[in-house]
Amino acid sequence: MALITEADSQRMRERAAEARDAAIGQLSGCAGGLAEREALAGLLFRKYSCELLEDLLRVAPTDDNGDGSSWVRRRHDEELLELGRQLRDQFPEGEARHAVAQVIQRELLEAERRLKCALNSSGDELDDD
Repeated sequence: MALITEADSQRMRERAAEARDAAIGQLSGCAGGLAEREALAGLLFRKYSCELLEDLLRVAPTDDNGDGSSWVRRRHDEELLELGRQLRDQFPEGEARHAVAQVIQRELLEAERRLKCALNSSGDELDDD
């Protein structure tokens, strides 16, 4: 087994950036009202977070240095926070922006739950860093 390399990390970041761009493009192209766009932002965040976790877990098993869980958690949190900011920024200041921020917060908590379950099921200890 090999260590998680910088090349692995870079490929993962590139895939994540492409997926974020696609999600933002989809939200930008939505002609619906604010409520529809808020709901779509939540769906896009959930889809992205599930796919991101799968990608991270595909790379992490190649790690034999005992740092796989913390690597997955760090990358997971960084990428989800970036998408959350980008989605939120697609809404004007005020109630709409606050509402979508709440949707994203809820989805972020669900993504954290999925991450913990995935790491626990793989037999890894969760790191608190």
